[in-house]
Amino acid sequence: MSGDPPRSTPRVELSGLGRFRSAVAADLPAWIESVLARVAPDASSFTVRFVGDVGMRRLNRVFRGVDRPTDVLSFPGTDTPEGRHLGDVVVSVPRARRQAREAG
Repeated sequence: MSGDPPRSTPRVELSGLGRFRSAVAADLPAWIESVLARVAPDASSFTVRFVGDVGMRRLNRVFRGVDRPTDVLSFPGTDTPEGRHLGDVVVSVPRARRQAREAG
């Protein structure tokens, strides 16, 4: 509606990039923001963390009781004083690279 205030862009936080900077496209934050604007326009923030297989295995064991790495884990967000945090996604970069090679 024309009387509605303009929506702000959700804050996208990328963490764990130190070891994996070459694996992440420079335009990834902007792409994520554009997707969020379409699928979760009321979200105020979203986090993506990049980890190795050892870190992913630990997270998978702690949160799912599965003692092996996986490709992606997701965690739901919550309402915060700053707005609605959509959630957190953790990506195992080595596993994603292997899957990309296998898929061609």
